[in-house]
Amino acid sequence: MTVYTPKSSATDAAATQLSSLEVPQKERWKLVPEYAPQVAVLVAWPHDGTDWAEDLEPALVNFADMIAAISLAATPWVLIPNEETKADVLERVAKAAEKYHQREQFALEFSVCDYNDTWTRDYGPLTVFKASEQIGQKHLRLQNFIFNGWGGKFDATLDNQVNQKLWDSGEFERVYTSKLDQSQLFSVQLQDHPVILEGGSLETNGHVMMTTSACLLNENRNPDLDQEAIEKILRKQFGTPESIWLTQGHLEGDDTDAHVDTLARFVAKSTVVFQGCQDEADSHFTGIQAMKKELEAAADKFDLKLIELPWPKAVYDDGRRLPATYANFLVVNNHILLPTYNCDADQVAIKVLEESLPDMIIVPVPCSTLITNNGSLHCSTMQLPHIWTPL
Repeated sequence: MTVYTPKSSATDAAATQLSSLEVPQKERWKLVPEYAPQVAVLVAWPHDGTDWAEDLEPALVNFADMIAAISLAATPWVLIPNEETKADVLERVAKAAEKYHQREQFALEFSVCDYNDTWTRDYGPLTVFKASEQIGQKHLRLQNFIFNGWGGKFDATLDNQVNQKLWDSGEFERVYTSKLDQSQLFSVQLQDHPVILEGGSLETNGHVMMTTSACLLNENRNPDLDQEAIEKILRKQFGTPESIWLTQGHLEGDDTDAHVDTLARFVAKSTVVFQGCQDEADSHFTGIQAMKKELEAAADKFDLKLIELPWPKAVYDDGRRLPATYANFLVVNNHILLPTYNCDADQVAIKVLEESLPDMIIVPVPCSTLITNNGSLHCSTMQLPHIWTPL
């Protein structure tokens, strides 16, 4: 697969919309990149009240595998519908963890909570820090945006209340903020926003925000906000003076309206891993190649290294194309949990990441079940970071 190194002189491509705007010091809350150190990862356990009801057993197996893999690098924080579910989760995760028996694992944390479905990436909190006037201390803000089920496609009433319920019940403090260095923590706040925004629609290295126009500018999210207004919100709430707007690359079967976490991801300050398509006969080839050119233009402008992932074999469910993508991985501490789809390209993807990111531990996680509901591994998780200082 291709590793793209930026040219010495920056170039612009008309297909990519890039902006550079100063952020006032007082507004410099910073969204923590996923590759920064983490305390815990939030996951919601499937049950018969979620969209997994018709295929619950395969979903439980898939989530147990994922939670066991997370436990290699951070604390899995598992939402469950009732206390009785805890024993089943522990038993299933212990069985799944047998494949990792040679490694020490983090214990699970549980919180009972009502939720519609299991895509915590899109309704979990977005964590930002800001320097306090007290030297060496930080303000922590858990950003709570509105989640409307990806433009009203699904009922998300309960999902949209999860952050508030976890805050009101003291679970954020118990599981997350109490684990932070209290000498560095000046204040903690849950902040509600009147804007519709999903975690899977954003990627950042702390300076550049990468997103897609198909999602953030879709009229089913915030019809009264244009690109300029959206960028103003991103700068103010997340402290990112630069933006990359991808206009190409939507995957068939993806009902998020092209979340960037299905396409391109920051794995380091200057490194982006993206989903390539090398099959000229595939219906995605033209769009993915156009996205690649957009990323190359961004790489030249922002001095980024690009790593191209192989294209997974097409996966279908009753004739419907599913949005299989290796880009929907989870970075958790020095691990990359990579979704796999039981095809030859799985091993190629593992090799590409191992060779390109030798300091990372690549952990393959089977996700053929997850994509039957149009999501994958990253969509099912939300990380809670340690106190972070931008580099």
